[in-house]
Amino acid sequence: QTFTNQADGFIRSSSTTLSGGSASATVNFVDANDDLITFSNPVVARANWANANALISMQSAPNTLFLSTITSVGYNVNISGIANSSNYSATVTPTGGTVTNASGSGTFNFTTPLHKDNNTGRTLALSVDFTRPQGVTGTSYTVTDTDTSQTTISTVWQYPSFYYFSDSVTDVPTRTDVVDGNVFHSDVTTTAHHGRSINTTITNSANVPKVFWFGVSSFATQPSTFETGATSSLLSSVSKTTATLNLAPDNAPSDYSPVTYNLYGIVLQPGNTYVRIS
Repeated sequence: QTFTNQADGFIRSSSTTLSGGSASATVNFVDANDDLITFSNPVVARANWANANALISMQSAPNTLFLSTITSVGYNVNISGIANSSNYSATVTPTGGTVTNASGSGTFNFTTPLHKDNNTGRTLALSVDFTRPQGVTGTSYTVTDTDTSQTTISTVWQYPSFYYFSDSVTDVPTRTDVVDGNVFHSDVTTTAHHGRSINTTITNSANVPKVFWFGVSSFATQPSTFETGATSSLLSSVSKTTATLNLAPDNAPSDYSPVTYNLYGIVLQPGNTYVRIS
């Protein structure tokens, strides 16, 4: 059998916005040689248009030591609701830095490195021109969609506890004893972020007694139990000396606030001592 149509028909979007929608049409079969009888069971044609949308977001920064800085983060541009990439044009405009890709996802490089106290003023603005061609709507048109990234960058600053040996309780560690550049000094042993506990054997490798200083960020819960002994099963309470120490990187920016650490000092004899602080 051969079928012919009486006229061409189009289902087109009547919208000139970014909103999608749906439409349908009923197609009937007619016997042109038999008094134009319309057959039952018509065919329904349907069309759907998606909503066009543009989003931009900055990626989270990695967990970083509070003494350090972050110079860049990645960002993502997400275009949805349009199948042909030639029908849209994206522009990424940074504030507070430069981008590696001005028309899509890339890396946001900061003009001023990010530290724990200056997490503002860095944004990414996205503008996308969406064009629906004439074949879709009957008349070509362009609509612009915009989006802006968050102004603060999601990151977790790490405040590890640490320990350090000095010669006496009056020889309290200084900032330069503990910090080297924007990291902890090589003579310093760091423990967990906001850690308040030590439960291990500590070695005083000198031939004379040394003071073992345990430093805990003032942001953290502070320890209250201090014990030493030959083994973990032979412990007794020990007296401690307390002090405070403000830590900041070398050549800290003017808007950087030093972090206060509480210091707890206990005297350890030469050799191995089991230390429990909690």
